[in-house]
Amino acid sequence: MSHLHPCIEILDGKLVATKKYRGKMTKVITKMVKDYSEKYDLKRDRIWFVHTVGLSDDVRKAAEKAAEECGFSSVQWILAGGVITTHGGPAAIGLAGFSN
Repeated sequence: MSHLHPCIEILDGKLVATKKYRGKMTKVITKMVKDYSEKYDLKRDRIWFVHTVGLSDDVRKAAEKAAEECGFSSVQWILAGGVITTHGGPAAIGLAGFSN
């Protein structure tokens, strides 16, 4: 199992690997939520997590805890469809929110 996790963002309409995180996903998702919410100055009323089949309950719990610690009042989970599943593979996770 790889412990290198790229952050893929949509920039100018293209998927770009902007940062690489190292470590177990339970720690990576915590750092990713914090980094992303600060970088894009996300409104703290809600955050969405998009995931593919196979995401562990431990990673889901870590994501929810990170969102709570960052001050998000609502967390919503969305199961990704075929395109994201094909590109992201099993146990992929993404996040989205609205900027201030």
